[in-house]
Amino acid sequence: MVQLVKTEFNGKQMPKFFTSTCQVLIPKVDSPQSFSEFRPISLRNVSQKIVSKVMNDRFPNFCLLSYL
Repeated sequence: MVQLVKTEFNGKQMPKFFTSTCQVLIPKVDSPQSFSEFRPISLRNVSQKIVSKVMNDRFPNFCLLSYL
């Protein structure tokens, strides 16, 4: 896991299996008739969630500062 994060910081792309996300629509009601009756969720890799959380906690202003 640490090696994957180091690879990302060195400018290389992470493997596709690590960065892929699946979008799913969950019905809010029985027999939904429109998109407003669905709840969208993103199913992500567990490793990706852990790395994202750690990076966000350690670098909370990193993304904000990179756009200034």
